[in-house]
Amino acid sequence: MSVTCGRFFPERMQPFVAVLSNSVYALLVSVKVCKKVTKHYEMRAAQSPVIVTLPGTDAHDAERRRSAAAATFIFHLSNVLCFICAPVAQC
Repeated sequence: MSVTCGRFFPERMQPFVAVLSNSVYALLVSVKVCKKVTKHYEMRAAQSPVIVTLPGTDAHDAERRRSAAAATFIFHLSNVLCFICAPVAQC
C-alpha cells in the first residue's frame, strides 16, 4: 500500500516524500495504530452491463461505435502486452 500524500508536493520532491510517508504508514500499521487497507470488489455489480442511450442516436450507430472502441482497445492492449513481453519474445 502506498500513501499518496507525496502528490501534494512538487514532482522532484515526490519520491522522497513517498518513501517517508510509506515508511511512517508501515510503522503505524506495525504498531497497530492504523489498519492495513484492503480493497474489496463487488463482482455482482461489475457483471451487469451499463447501457446509456442518448437522444438522436440509433442502436446501429451505437453498436458501430462500441465495435470500433472494442477493436481499438484490443489493438492497444496487444501493443502493451507486446511491449511488456518484448525481452522474452519479439512481437
